[in-house]
Amino acid sequence: MALKVLSERELSAFLSQRVEAGLDGSFGEFANKFMVFSSMSTGKAVGLETKDAKVAEARLSPVFPGFYRPTLAELFDMVAMQSRSSWSYVKENQFALSDSPAKREPDENLIIITFKANPSIVVPQRGYSIKLAEGWARNDRGHWEMLVPPKARVGLDIYDMGRYSAENPSGQDELLKRVRLEVSQDWAAQIGKKLTAADFQTVKVGKFEALHFDALIPSRLNKDVHWRQWVLTAGDRCFFIVSTLFPEQEKDILPDVTAMLASFQSEAN
Repeated sequence: MALKVLSERELSAFLSQRVEAGLDGSFGEFANKFMVFSSMSTGKAVGLETKDAKVAEARLSPVFPGFYRPTLAELFDMVAMQSRSSWSYVKENQFALSDSPAKREPDENLIIITFKANPSIVVPQRGYSIKLAEGWARNDRGHWEMLVPPKARVGLDIYDMGRYSAENPSGQDELLKRVRLEVSQDWAAQIGKKLTAADFQTVKVGKFEALHFDALIPSRLNKDVHWRQWVLTAGDRCFFIVSTLFPEQEKDILPDVTAMLASFQSEAN
């Protein structure tokens, strides 16, 4: 069954439509669900196609705060990042299997988006850079990276929380402020902290203003660990940064964490 091939203008308009994110499960599981709710949200069923087993099996995690409905392009960017792939609208792939007799006119109610494995995609290429402290190692996890000190298992994690756009460009600054706050609150809630805006400090991460919170929290090792989090926006992107250190580690590791945060840079202004 042939599908209608969209022009560049039609495709751009379609990708600007907004949907509920709902990222969870494997890529394959998400693709099955997305076929249904994309049709309800946009009027077209969107098929997310991949021929790469690693992409199909990749686990997806929610990143967008609950109030925000990303554009299709923003959502596909995040799916691609988490599955280490690249997405595209391939005109030659606009067809689908059907038990019905062939139609004379192309079907206008289905669109195929193709994801191809792209192992070269790593977080540091996704809009920021940081000067790694001596002896530390990078561990790329898709939409986040783990920075590991030489004598500990954890030190600093940096998450790319996606791109954001206001429906009215004049509201972009206010949108990013709300995103920064709600991402901060969402992560604090994961450690059992229900916080208001007044509970966060405004500090610098590189040249960017970040909302910061820290607290001692219980660990699985029956002793407290020091949780420190920072959330910032750079251009249209949001980043979440977290460090969890036992108090006895702080003398050796915290200075490196502080120096790396100071070195944070983004191509965005």
